[in-house]
Amino acid sequence: SDYRGAYFSYGELEKKSKYTSANSLILGKTIDEISGSLQYDAARVQWGGTWRLPTKEEIEELNNKCVWKWEIYNNAKGYRVTAPNGNSIFFPALGYIDGDSCAYDKVDGYYWSATPEENDAQYAYGLKFYDGFIGIRLLNREYGISIRPVSD
Repeated sequence: SDYRGAYFSYGELEKKSKYTSANSLILGKTIDEISGSLQYDAARVQWGGTWRLPTKEEIEELNNKCVWKWEIYNNAKGYRVTAPNGNSIFFPALGYIDGDSCAYDKVDGYYWSATPEENDAQYAYGLKFYDGFIGIRLLNREYGISIRPVSD
C-alpha cells in the first residue's frame, strides 16, 4: 500500500481512523529525536531501507537552500521545492487531521520532522506552509500529519 497520502500522529507507525489526544501513544511522553527509529519513525517502518523522517535542521536547510514555488500539480496545490542541483520534489497542501476531520486541505501543508519539542511533550516540530509562507512550527503530536521521508 502507498503511505505517501497517509497521515500519522507524531511517533506513531500506523494510520488511524481518528486522531485524538485519547488515542495518541506519544502525547506527554518525553522522547529523543526519532529519525530512523524502528520504534517511532513511520517513514523507516513503512518504507524500510534508509528512509526516515527528516530532522528539524534538515527541514530548515530545505527552506534556506532551495527555491520554493507555489503551484498546482496533479490537481493538488502545494510547493515545488527545487534544490541547487536542479532536483525537485512537490509538497502537496494536505492540511491535517484533528479527530476524524481534515482541516485546511488544499490550503495549508503540514509535514512532521523527527524532532520533538524538548520542554513540552505535547508538541513536535514540523514544516508548515501556505501560499506565501514557509516555516518550522510546533505541531500537536496527536494530529494526523503528512510525512515526507528522506533517504541517506
